[in-house]
Amino acid sequence: MKNLKYNKTIALVGQPNTGKSCLINHLTGAHAIVSNYPGTTVEITEGEFTYDHQRVRVIDTPGTYTLHSDSEEQRLTQKILLKENVDVIVNVLDATNLARNLYFTLQLLDLEIPMVLALNFTNKLGDLGIEIDFAKLSEILGIPVVPLNALNGVGIDKLKEAIFTKASLGKPIHFCQTVEKIIEDLTAKIDKIEKEKTKHPPRTLAIHLLEHDIVDEELLKFYPELKSLVKELQRKIEVGGDSHCLLCPARSLCQPNHISHFLNLTCQERYEKCHQIAKAVETRIHRANYNFLEKIEHLLDQPILGFPILLGLAYLSFLLILWGIRFIGSGIEFLLNPLINLLAISSDNIFITAIPEAILIPLTIVLPAMLCVYLLMAILEDTGLLSRFAVNLNRIMGVFGLQGQAIIPFILGFGCRVPGVLSTRILPTTRERFIASALVSIVIPCAAMLGIISGVVVKFGVNALILILVLLFSWILLGLFLNFILSGAKEEIILEVPPLRLPLLKNVIYKTWFRMKDFFIRVLPLLLLAGIGIRILLETNVFESFTRLNFLTHPILGLSGETFAGILVVVIQRYLAPLFLLNLNLGVREATIACAMILVTFPCLPNSVILWRELGFKKFLAIFFLAGFLSLLVGVILNLVLP
Repeated sequence: MKNLKYNKTIALVGQPNTGKSCLINHLTGAHAIVSNYPGTTVEITEGEFTYDHQRVRVIDTPGTYTLHSDSEEQRLTQKILLKENVDVIVNVLDATNLARNLYFTLQLLDLEIPMVLALNFTNKLGDLGIEIDFAKLSEILGIPVVPLNALNGVGIDKLKEAIFTKASLGKPIHFCQTVEKIIEDLTAKIDKIEKEKTKHPPRTLAIHLLEHDIVDEELLKFYPELKSLVKELQRKIEVGGDSHCLLCPARSLCQPNHISHFLNLTCQERYEKCHQIAKAVETRIHRANYNFLEKIEHLLDQPILGFPILLGLAYLSFLLILWGIRFIGSGIEFLLNPLINLLAISSDNIFITAIPEAILIPLTIVLPAMLCVYLLMAILEDTGLLSRFAVNLNRIMGVFGLQGQAIIPFILGFGCRVPGVLSTRILPTTRERFIASALVSIVIPCAAMLGIISGVVVKFGVNALILILVLLFSWILLGLFLNFILSGAKEEIILEVPPLRLPLLKNVIYKTWFRMKDFFIRVLPLLLLAGIGIRILLETNVFESFTRLNFLTHPILGLSGETFAGILVVVIQRYLAPLFLLNLNLGVREATIACAMILVTFPCLPNSVILWRELGFKKFLAIFFLAGFLSLLVGVILNLVLP
């Protein structure tokens, strides 16, 4: 989109859960996924719309709480605002949490880019007993304020009008005299530099450079003349420096911290200003009673009651998924039976006779499994329950060196491990991303594979409890092992917990369909071809050559060489391995070991590509060999203990 001609570029900027993704859908029609947890828009979404015969480019930046470069989301948002030619910032705020959201607004005002304040969720203010004076808020900030309900599109037309006719620079905050003196000194130095290279306003650049405890080397490439000065200033105002702090009359006033005293002071002053503004524009009104959802939310937020209730909901969800898979699968099979019977008797050609089986397995097993998992994901996101799972599981996840929000990649991994690995970007450290990516790639079975594995379980009478225990113990063993051998510690959790709400049917259907599209476009055709291919290979006895490995695989793993060869198919696509097993004549014991090894094994090809891209070749290779070792270990142990 960057190469196209646009009259204006706007950036949607805001904290997580403020409704930016929903807003860009109404503005542009771009199909971003709307989520209730941070991290969904880590990869930037873009779109465009036309207003008064002008083409407008819209950039949806990742949800982030501040512009301080502590995480990938913050660095990405900061880079867009400082280095892209953004004409207008649309700052999206949650009206029900005004004081907290205003902190980011005050930071954005320092950038000296025209702004519009989009105040979302204003329809909920009455239920919470809050009234906001929008005109007064606009006057204090010096920018237009547009009340919105992004969920149903109320206020979108007024927002477009404000972007084109009312956007303004606003009234940036002025800090205490000592802080302002340091900013002014650096601003004066910047003013003397040639301006041809970049377009950063001097005061904006000065605040940006001084508020980072780690020098922004990338940005200073444009200003080599400032590098030594910025480092010297940061040394003098950083707690623990050799000289007296420039911000304190006495060195003893500085308190030990990992960030600069400058950032401590600017943060404190912004927070004080946020609460002053909120107090000036908000009025509390009497509420007669609380609604049903708020009462449930109160129970869920109790430490003693919340976890057992969520655990019960998780178990109920699991039962509903199993019921849904059986119900939907039976219905599809009933509808397809006439076609299947017709194909089965119409030809003796091996290719034609392989088609019925290739159609039935994907549509009656894989499709229902993926549909049920994605439907559950959409409901958990829309209700706000997903974030509550993350908070309640924080202590348990801490055993493996992870934050509670690591549950999000794990749940996504049950749909498909590719988005599961991508969503590990919400975790703050490389160490946590590696642990979570390894667990998702090795011990989290995707919906497609679960669907076909369930078919293997039914066909050969495998004890599903054994497979569940294998997954559970493998997950625990691998998590503890990685947490032990990798240096570092878990970061403290900072996670937005949105209010509990009823899911919108339209939103749930949209998100489920958005995620299911890949099944019909990519997975289904591959499954059909793979099913036909595997049947042809079996009929032509190609895999029988692997029986030569029986002398090795049978005593060690309890498997025939042919079965072992089928397991290795997971390297291409994980769900192809159980598809292969369905075409073999296996005993209960051999089927159990084979299923267990498939559940805990190598990442498939798409998963491997994403791991390589996200973590680098060495870390991908480490995960790949770790997966192979764990799979073999599972096979050896089961061969020893199973009767």
